[in-house]
Amino acid sequence: MKKILVLFAILFSGVLSIAQIYTVKKGLVIDVNKLDLEYITVTGSLNMTGTKIKYFAIDYGDEGAMADNITDETGKVMKFSSVPVMLTYFFKNGWELNIIDRTPNNPAVIVYYLKRRHI
Repeated sequence: MKKILVLFAILFSGVLSIAQIYTVKKGLVIDVNKLDLEYITVTGSLNMTGTKIKYFAIDYGDEGAMADNITDETGKVMKFSSVPVMLTYFFKNGWELNIIDRTPNNPAVIVYYLKRRHI
């Protein structure tokens, strides 16, 4: 009986747990999901041949003009192998894709506008 209860507790806690979206600003780790935001942008930069992602950065409208790295809760920069992997990560964290745009002065930079999902 104890084994069944432990199994249900593990499975149920996995359903409730959600990874968070973090970034580091001035040495502080910020949980983006806890900010009062409806929209964020994620900028993806492709390599010179346009075949691989160099990095993703997040902009949540703070005072700084530069987008920040997407990190884990310890401040370590997260790397995503592809756009679908990045979008799936954000979707699981309560964000959905709203618009995709390329920057006119640099076609290797793609901006993904994400909107908070209200569940």
